[in-house]
Amino acid sequence: MSNRSSEPRQPSTEASSSVDLGRPGPAEVAAAMLAGQAAALAAVDPALPAIAAAIDAIADRLAGGGRLILIGAGNSGRLALIQSSEMGPTFGLEPGVVVGVLAGSGRTTDPRDPIATDDAAEDDALAGAVAIAELVVGPADAVVGISASGRTPYTLAALETAAERGALTVAVTCAAGEPMERSATLAIHPAVGPEIVAGSTRLAAGTATKTILDILTTGSMIRLGRVHGGRMIDLRAANAKLRERAVRIVVDLTGRTDADARDALGSVDWSARAAVVRLMLGLSASEARTHAAAHRFLADALASGGPASRKSTLNGEPDPSKNSTRPVQSRR
Repeated sequence: MSNRSSEPRQPSTEASSSVDLGRPGPAEVAAAMLAGQAAALAAVDPALPAIAAAIDAIADRLAGGGRLILIGAGNSGRLALIQSSEMGPTFGLEPGVVVGVLAGSGRTTDPRDPIATDDAAEDDALAGAVAIAELVVGPADAVVGISASGRTPYTLAALETAAERGALTVAVTCAAGEPMERSATLAIHPAVGPEIVAGSTRLAAGTATKTILDILTTGSMIRLGRVHGGRMIDLRAANAKLRERAVRIVVDLTGRTDADARDALGSVDWSARAAVVRLMLGLSASEARTHAAAHRFLADALASGGPASRKSTLNGEPDPSKNSTRPVQSRR
């Protein structure tokens, strides 16, 4: 039987309740909506074992050279785009490694809105299958289908096609027992219950879904060694704010001064990972880049040491790893 858990109204939204959304008292409405969001986050907790299994499976595909495809319609597809757009700047991934697909992209009803789509696109099962085929999805890839209802035709067809092509498939839904759950390798379905506005799944379901996607993508990046000590060591320092962040990361991980961190970063194309290796192991810029790239985890690169016979200079000082003036600090 279909479990349309997002469609019923919450008791608190009935006209007889203290929160009447037809004549809202702002404080009451805000409190009721906040309670709904908190409940949505709490609903993610029982799904953590499934989320953890998905993190491992996705990280394995990415480590083997595969891709992560996030696909959905409506708000679910927009959440997919948000996740994919952040992977490069935050974790230094090359374009195309994490791909977000929104049903109806290119069939926009408002040319001024780059993420506006034709709402009918979610019913186009053939388009979902075609999207997967056009991406040439295969056994090396992981495909995450996102749908609050768990039965969106576009997303269901995308998952089924990905499975037929040998990919790992993960269903992220807010309803148990729906077709997407049954068709996926792994299923994640927080029981968020009814929305405060019946059927408006950008609310509680959206909060739970975004939280799950945040955990899946960030957890996978941690497993791939792209986070060290809670810091994004592979970020792309493409603007002033991110360059300052890179400086803080290098200072925190090495205990060196801001000036030392800037010099090291400038010598390695603003790679925080390579700058840490250079300062801690006393390598030249080219050696640091090579050594950092050879290790999945920064801790392993530091533990293995650098070329024993090579002592580089930075700012005219031999072996900069010997010149730390204060201990490494951990930002909590």
